[in-house]
Amino acid sequence: MNDDDVRRQQANWFLGGTLLVVSTAAGLALSLARAERLFILAGFTVGVLACWAVNRFMR
Repeated sequence: MNDDDVRRQQANWFLGGTLLVVSTAAGLALSLARAERLFILAGFTVGVLACWAVNRFMR
């Protein structure tokens, strides 16, 4: 693995982690506004799927 591949992989993990945090925070905000705990799980699930998609398809 050369330096460009390592940098690209690190950038993908950073982007995926950012998407995970943002979507979980959005789910938390929705759950606090609507008094539904399900939005936290939905936001986390969307974030995990986005993280997986970034790391799978961004090459």
